[in-house]
Amino acid sequence: MPLNETFTFEPEREGAGSLPLLSDPVTIASGQVLSRLTLVGRVTATRKVIKSVKTATDGSEKPVGFLAVDVDATGADTDAPVYKFGVFDSGAIVIDASWTLSEVRAAFDRSPIFIRTPLEL
Repeated sequence: MPLNETFTFEPEREGAGSLPLLSDPVTIASGQVLSRLTLVGRVTATRKVIKSVKTATDGSEKPVGFLAVDVDATGADTDAPVYKFGVFDSGAIVIDASWTLSEVRAAFDRSPIFIRTPLEL
């Protein structure tokens, strides 16, 4: 018996251009719950990744990319992929309030990460 259902495909919003999204595995430091597309930085002393806060002084103030998945690392360090290449929709990324969009764009200057508004796509 044929199904008489209609489905609408809605692609994820993170990839905003024709470039592929490429990720690398990283270790997320314990004690965090982070959403997909959160801006992250690497703590110099531990080499672990946490949410990037512009005013930090532990190395994480230098963004390394955007989380590719939701992460719950409340109980232990967790491995997760981080996007390090691609075009991202400015309305989809998650940045700490210490950052402005212009500052995040500048942080990725000369890198393969591009942040665009819908009008720039």
